Amino acid sequence: MTETSDHSPRSWSLATRIAIAFTAVALLAVGLVVALVIVSASRETSSLADSQRQQTANASAAAAANAYRRAGGWAGADLTTAQQLAQQSGGSVTIRDTQGQVIASAGMMQGPMGASGMGAGPGTAMGQNAASAPVRVAGSAVGSVVVRSPGSGLSRSEQRLRDRLVTIAIVGGALAVILALGAALLVARRLTAPLGRLTRAAHALQGGETGARAAAADAPGELGDLSRAFDRMAQTLDDQAVQRNALLAEIAHELRTPLTILRGNCEAMVDGLEPPTPARLASLHDEVLRLERLVTDLETLSASEAAFVELDRAPVDLAGVVRDTVSLLRGQAADADVLLTTDLTPTVVLGDRPRLAQILENLITNALKFTPAGGEVTVRVAPDEDQAIIEVQDTGRGIPAAELAHVFERFWRGSDTTDTGGRGIGLAVVDELVRAHGGQITASSEPGQGSVFTVKIPAR
Repeated sequence: MTETSDHSPRSWSLATRIAIAFTAVALLAVGLVVALVIVSASRETSSLADSQRQQTANASAAAAANAYRRAGGWAGADLTTAQQLAQQSGGSVTIRDTQGQVIASAGMMQGPMGASGMGAGPGTAMGQNAASAPVRVAGSAVGSVVVRSPGSGLSRSEQRLRDRLVTIAIVGGALAVILALGAALLVARRLTAPLGRLTRAAHALQGGETGARAAAADAPGELGDLSRAFDRMAQTLDDQAVQRNALLAEIAHELRTPLTILRGNCEAMVDGLEPPTPARLASLHDEVLRLERLVTDLETLSASEAAFVELDRAPVDLAGVVRDTVSLLRGQAADADVLLTTDLTPTVVLGDRPRLAQILENLITNALKFTPAGGEVTVRVAPDEDQAIIEVQDTGRGIPAAELAHVFERFWRGSDTTDTGGRGIGLAVVDELVRAHGGQITASSEPGQGSVFTVKIPAR
């Protein structure tokens, strides 16, 4: 039975894989460069050797032509100079006449020469590195000179230069690979360290640790962006958990009072301690209605949060929606002795008419609630470039500056709202519905002067 190795490629860490990939690329690149250097060095030195052999052959041919002219032919010609020129380069020279007969030969090649010009003895081991040049006298060829070099045909200094270049290329390549491996390890750790922290934070968050953070904002490039996005997401989840707990506590608090009243009175009547009088039953009925309103508000808030998928969009004239809503609320305004006025310009948007009416109804009702008798509430509608503007302005008590940022939070009630009732849901519903329409709502206020709620919704 064979065991699966824990060191298989699939089990390698990302850092190891990145380091191996970087090193492999570096090794391939360095190997290619070293091979090119070696091939180039060999070709260049061979080309240099060929050029030197040809120069030697040309010089020997010129010396042989001078000897031929002085002697008037090959017979008696002093070919010492031509032979010495070839020998000085470490090679051999063979001089032939036009019939291919050897006139003279000197250097490392020895032994009889055939018509082909190759030695029959040790000369055959000296390679085929040869250069030839014609011997010309008065413009006519009288013979030829062949210069051969042993082995590669390079001098010792040239061979040392070539070997040194090859050694430098190999050593440099090895050093480059080592440096590439070190750099790959550093880069891999730099890249994977933020991912490791992000992974650990994700596991911790999955395990219920809402305070877990990646804390890798200093990571390079997109990794830093990813880490910051993760931390923002974790913070949002943490905030939502806090808000959810607070919401549950607030709902429990809102439910506890009427339930306590209902239970106490029902137990008293069941035990015969209190008679079920019409007044007592009416009080219990009021508490039931209070519970019903609370449940209705919660349902409205839940529906508004999902409104972006439930909106029945169609072209809607906001001015017409305001007129209908104001008509329904005029009686409430008259009971509160508040003047309800409008300033309307036809403005068409693509929206859900009942939801838009709910936005206006909540804003106007809120304004009437905080406007004292003799005050005024004004509703304005007008287009503004590519947006539709709705303003609900009142002359009420206003909102303290420190509380303005909280007016759209669910279940939030201001410090001076104890005499107005309500559960702090209406404006939260408005905010959700406005955002579902792709718009935004803002509030401005001057304590003692009144408030202005401004809704901006994309025009049709």
